[in-house]
Amino acid sequence: MTRILHKDYPSLDYELWNNVRAMRSNVNKQMGIHLASKDRGGSRASELWKEGGRFQIDNNGEEEKSLPLVVDFLSLHSVFEDIIERIRIDSETLFAEIQALVSKDPKWAIFFEGATKRDWLTINWPAFGRVIGAAVSNQAQSTVKHWTFKGTDALDSLRFWNEFCNYDDSVANGDGLSLSHWNDIVEFYTDRNYDPETEVARSLDHLPSAPFRRCVNAKHVDVIMPNPLALTFRKQLHAIFGLVVGDEYPEEIQKSHGKVVMEKLLKQQIVRGKSNHAGFLLFLHSLCAHHLMRGNVSQQKIGLHLVSMLGIRLDQRGVGGLNVPDLAHALDSNFQLGVVLRILRDSKLVEWSFVDHASVLSEAKLLKSKL
Repeated sequence: MTRILHKDYPSLDYELWNNVRAMRSNVNKQMGIHLASKDRGGSRASELWKEGGRFQIDNNGEEEKSLPLVVDFLSLHSVFEDIIERIRIDSETLFAEIQALVSKDPKWAIFFEGATKRDWLTINWPAFGRVIGAAVSNQAQSTVKHWTFKGTDALDSLRFWNEFCNYDDSVANGDGLSLSHWNDIVEFYTDRNYDPETEVARSLDHLPSAPFRRCVNAKHVDVIMPNPLALTFRKQLHAIFGLVVGDEYPEEIQKSHGKVVMEKLLKQQIVRGKSNHAGFLLFLHSLCAHHLMRGNVSQQKIGLHLVSMLGIRLDQRGVGGLNVPDLAHALDSNFQLGVVLRILRDSKLVEWSFVDHASVLSEAKLLKSKL
């Protein structure tokens, strides 16, 4: 499979998207289901994601061979573009809205002491990508035959937060865990090939999305304090599952965690985020803060190489959408990309569209000729 934009000219993605975005048509839910079921093999081997385009399909999954071939495009939901634009033109007001939401509880003030406007208005794209990679893998494993990637990050996060918060009542109350008790947890998990201290270190890079930080609590005790946003997210999960905070997660709930994150929490927040940018940013921080990072290569390809790449290119270069054949080529995955696109589309995280193949190639050729 070859690329639509040559790998030596990746910056043309900005112009290509802007030149074709008005021509696009959306892939609806039924189309997404059928395309996912038709996808075979890894992303480079699939017949769907070729430079030569694919056949259009109807809502019954039938190929419409009399119609022009098309090329698929993927973009984050427009709420992300709206927020990035809001940060560019109205950052002070947006920051004030966030401060009003996080300044209500003294414990929040302790944890977030030192967080800057830039911290609050920055989406941690790598962390967000890992969350989505784990959730998508978890959801696909429970719904797609022969899908082997389980989304272990999500399950590990659930189990760790259960043990961490149930270790001492002061943790769930937001007061933090004494250093001696924290060291016990670190020793236990280190013996099992996971070092929780790496999660504390995340607070040095981006405090709003860090799970924990070391600080002095309101009782003047040196503790490891959980991110209040992570605790809020945990309460949301318990409410959806009908559990009391402190209850263990049953195995069947662990298996459905990805679907809950993608279809209930994320989908709802994206819809609300159109009119509540501050609330949506806090939700994204909470989602990242609750997630503890381990993962495998396939999860990282879904999260970091797909979702995070879309976010970073939009945030840093204003690239609103990327063509799927080039994405598929870059991913070089051994999973069915169509399954991933369907889950991302149904959660509203991305907008999946297609454009006439001849128009795309014509625009790409024109852009190359101007170099």
